Amino acid sequence: MRSLESNSRDEGILEVRKIVGDSTAPKAFSKRPNNVAKCQWANHHAVHAGDDAILNEISIWYPAPAYCIMMNTPFGGNLTMFKLSLYSNCHLQEIDEKFYSYPFTHRNLCTVVDGVNDTMLEAITPHLLDKWPNTYAFTKAIAEDSVRDEGVGLPIGVFRPSIVVGTRNEPVSGWIDNLYGPTGVFVGAGTGFIKTIHVDGMKTANIVPVDMTVNALIVSAWEVAKKPRAKSAEEIPVYNYVSSVQKPLTWDQFMDIGSRHGIQVPSMRSMWYYSLTLNKRRSVHLVYLLFLHFIPATILDGIALLLGKRPKLLKIYKKINKFCDVISYFSTRDWKFTNKNVQELWQKLDEEDRKLFDFNIDDLDWDKYFYTYVRGIRLYLLKDDLSTIPQARARYKRLRWIHEGVKFLTAILVLRLLWTIQSLLSQQK
Repeated sequence: MRSLESNSRDEGILEVRKIVGDSTAPKAFSKRPNNVAKCQWANHHAVHAGDDAILNEISIWYPAPAYCIMMNTPFGGNLTMFKLSLYSNCHLQEIDEKFYSYPFTHRNLCTVVDGVNDTMLEAITPHLLDKWPNTYAFTKAIAEDSVRDEGVGLPIGVFRPSIVVGTRNEPVSGWIDNLYGPTGVFVGAGTGFIKTIHVDGMKTANIVPVDMTVNALIVSAWEVAKKPRAKSAEEIPVYNYVSSVQKPLTWDQFMDIGSRHGIQVPSMRSMWYYSLTLNKRRSVHLVYLLFLHFIPATILDGIALLLGKRPKLLKIYKKINKFCDVISYFSTRDWKFTNKNVQELWQKLDEEDRKLFDFNIDDLDWDKYFYTYVRGIRLYLLKDDLSTIPQARARYKRLRWIHEGVKFLTAILVLRLLWTIQSLLSQQK
């Protein structure tokens, strides 16, 4: 890698600049900015919390790769890496490092979207999605199709990371700035809000630290720059960056290791003691949801109204439930991924570059990782300084006693109710 840098430094290949534009505007990228970088990063990421407005998704996820390719073609071909998603092809059971064909091409889909009004598009969206769980995953796949169709002959590659979570080492251990995916669930459970989730604990939690992901992306771009330009779609390199092949982790392990470290550093923002249950069966989860989320929220909101305060718990739980429903699709299924290209990429680095761009999942120790992960969540997301840990532990101890007390009283009430019902039935006989 250093040889590439030294030979190319004068030509400016190491200079990376951001291209600013609104991908929803038809002519957003019609003109190439002056001095545009010779390495473009088409970075596709967002929160998808159940809003299946396919028009919004298409306007965001399809134009960006299409316009990047369009800019690439007439201007000498800048290296472009498309960071998409490992779950673009989640409708398949086995996902290799290659492109797949879909019932709809990117051209077909845009023709449909341009030819119907919003109401009709909303009506036909379930038919368009077919086996995809939501419009986010579907339009990611369509973005891949545009790269496969338009990227031949250009220095282009596709990078598919799995579920990206907090840093392992860089810029600091445990750094994270969002509540996406399992991190949101972990925060919700750790603060006592989430007590049940529809998850199969035996399925794989395919998580990867963000700093290792970025390193793998950089090195994959280096390799794409060295490769001859693809003469066919099959030659466009695809990289699956996953943990399940080398260091598999189940959702049970994710929550067990995380909660073990999390209880040691509770948050001052906790409203209840940690008591999350992973429910494999959706029917059981819905029962838990009723008794552990919505009934308590209704009671507490009612008390708030009587006290002249604004009720908010029911609204919070509706948002949490919507978020968790999206996650449940990916946490109740398993996929078989391959990552041969990524593993071979690691073998091509010398010792110095391996230290600079560490992305080797084999070296990842989950227990050590979660130690910093939970502390990073506390510090960077919940804004709880680590100096408050002793105070938080004392508070958390009180929450545990309250939690156990409520469980005990609930058990007595249930037994009393059953005894009363039994007595009434006996009197009728």
